[in-house]
Amino acid sequence: MPVLRSKQREQMQANGRIMLCRPVPELLKRHQIEIVTVATLVQETLQDLAKWAVMKALNDTLADSTLFLSSARMLDRSDLDSYWLEVESIKPPAEVSMETITTSLNPAVIVAGIFFSFILLELILGRFFQPAGQRRDALIEIIGSTLLLGVTVPFITFASGAIMGTLAPEWKGALSGIPWLAGFALFLLFDDMTQYWWHRLAHKVPFLYDLHRAHHSARYMSIRIVYRNNSFYYLLMPGIWFSGILIYLGLAHVYFVYLILKMCVIYGAHSSVPWDAKLYQIKWLKPVMWVVERTISTPSTHSAHHGLSAEDGVTNYKGNFGNLLFFWDILFGTAKITRRRPPKYGIENLGPVSWTQELFWPLVRKPKAKATPELNPEVSQ
Repeated sequence: MPVLRSKQREQMQANGRIMLCRPVPELLKRHQIEIVTVATLVQETLQDLAKWAVMKALNDTLADSTLFLSSARMLDRSDLDSYWLEVESIKPPAEVSMETITTSLNPAVIVAGIFFSFILLELILGRFFQPAGQRRDALIEIIGSTLLLGVTVPFITFASGAIMGTLAPEWKGALSGIPWLAGFALFLLFDDMTQYWWHRLAHKVPFLYDLHRAHHSARYMSIRIVYRNNSFYYLLMPGIWFSGILIYLGLAHVYFVYLILKMCVIYGAHSSVPWDAKLYQIKWLKPVMWVVERTISTPSTHSAHHGLSAEDGVTNYKGNFGNLLFFWDILFGTAKITRRRPPKYGIENLGPVSWTQELFWPLVRKPKAKATPELNPEVSQ
C-alpha cells in the first residue's frame, strides 16, 4: 500500500490544484488510497478556520493511506496524460476570512455598546431624563425593553431555526455561498421592508395599533423609547421571523453587520440629540444630506412620525414609517421631509390607559386610568 509522505500531504493541502501522475487515480479506484472530504464527517457548516483545524488534526493522527481534504473531485486530463485533483482552497489561521471574524463576534455585545453610548451621550447633554416623562413611562420602557431583548428575540431566533430544522433540514446553510451584498439585500427586503409594511399596517388596523400605542404614548423623543412597545407587537413582527430563517439558511455573518448598521440608524433616529440639524447647517454637506435624508431615517424625519398633531406642519404620523431605510417611504409615497422637529409628541384623541395594558394588551384589559394634571390625554392617530 503506498504511503503519502509528509511533504506530499503539505503540498496537496496547500495548493488549490495538484497534478497527479496517472497511477494514482487507479490506486484511488481500488481504494488503496482513500480521500475523505471533511464535509462528509460533520453535519454543521464550518468556517474556513474550522475546516483547516479539522483537516490538520485528522491528517496528523490517522494512517498515511488516508488523505483528508475539504472537498475534492477528479478531473480527467487524458490529453496531458495526467489527472488534476481539484481541491477547495483552505485558508490557514493567519488568513481568517471576513465571515469567520463576523461570526466569531457577538453582535448583541456590539449593539448593546452602541445603545449605551447613546444613553451616555443623552446623559452628558442633559437630554435623557425627560421633563415630560413619568413613572409609567420608565416602567413601560424598562419592562418592554427587557422582555424584547431577553425573551422575544431569543425565542423567535430559536423557534424559527427549530421550525426550519423540522420542515427543511436540507436547507440549513443553503445560502452561505451567495455574495455578501446579495445576503445584505435579502435582509433589507425581508426584514426592513416588511417592517415598514408592518409598521404602516399597525397605524391602519385598530388591533395592531393597540399593540403599538405604547411606542407613541411617550411625549418625548429619546433613546429610551426605541424598544418601547407591547410585547406581542414584536412577537408577531414578520421581519424578525424572516431574519431567523435567513440566519438558518447560512446568512448569520451578513446579519451581524446588517443588525449593527440598522440599530445605529434606529438609535440615531429616536435620539433626543438632533445630530442631523448641525449637518444641515454646513453648506457643502447639503447635497450629501439631501441623499442621506432620503435613504435612512434621521431625527427630523422620524420625529415627525411621533408628532402630536399634523396641524403643526411637521408631524406626519400617517407616514415616515421607515426604520433603517427611509427610502421605503420615498418609494411608497408616505414620506414628508421638513428638516424640523414637531413642538409636541404623543397620540391624540385616545383616553389614557394603564401602563400594564399598553405593555400586555390583550391579556390585560383594565379600566381607563383617571386623567390627572400630570397626565395629558393621549391621542388617536
